[in-house]
Amino acid sequence: MMAGFDGYGATSDVHMSLADVSLLKMSNDSHMNNAPPKNPDRRRWAYWRSYAFLFAATVCLVVLAFWDFDHPSHRSQSATSSKILVVGSSVAKGEGATKHNSWVDLTAAALKDCCVVRNAAVGGLNTAKTLEHVQTLKTPTPDVVVVALSLANEGLPKAKSAKECDEIAARFLVGLRAIADAARKRWGDASVVFGGVYPYGRAEHEGYDEHQLEALRRVDMAMKGVLNDPQWPEPVFHFLKAAGNERGRWKLGTANNPGHPNDRGFKNMFSAVDVQVLREKPEA
Repeated sequence: MMAGFDGYGATSDVHMSLADVSLLKMSNDSHMNNAPPKNPDRRRWAYWRSYAFLFAATVCLVVLAFWDFDHPSHRSQSATSSKILVVGSSVAKGEGATKHNSWVDLTAAALKDCCVVRNAAVGGLNTAKTLEHVQTLKTPTPDVVVVALSLANEGLPKAKSAKECDEIAARFLVGLRAIADAARKRWGDASVVFGGVYPYGRAEHEGYDEHQLEALRRVDMAMKGVLNDPQWPEPVFHFLKAAGNERGRWKLGTANNPGHPNDRGFKNMFSAVDVQVLREKPEA
């Protein structure tokens, strides 16, 4: 018998034989032997996770140390940036160009310090379909609407007579005016800018015949204000002269196919874009 303390300072009797001590030790050893073994894979994963976190943190610190926060491409677009909406057909959409090399992409890059450009062009649209597109398109209210369409989608390459070519040209011009009116009606103070007509056909192969070429030139002159009284009221980017030859076809080596330019052809089209007009937002 041994004297001991209970929990409150009073003495109590504790009876523990050597056999009891031996049994208690054996019980403790048994519990230790039955403990689950440590998992080395979990320990390795914990190490790798720590190393990955340290590596990511180091990369972030290096990037922040060398990041040029004043570079235009690194600035977030402010709420005051001018919003430019492009509507049109497949050339405006960029078909035939490699990534970021269409005339719309090049325009957006030139204006990235002041403007946000949204390309809502859809391949295959003519003036009638674009009018519907403008009336139903879901988009934030733009400051400038750029309309860029092709006489090819109006059916000019398939026209068989001078009369049919004239009708297509007249319908195209009326359609453009309707699109401009619809854009102003829907978006209020939005300014409208037009992409002029552009080439069709490879320089060394197929393209417009004489009647078709005459219709193309007539529309081009109308949009330049040569045939109009009053003159064409909106700014126009005159693509035909910049990207076409005297036959109204894409310049040599600049066509992806008869209806679409390649990167060189798109660069020629971009040379006709007056980015200052878009920066300053022409009067509505």
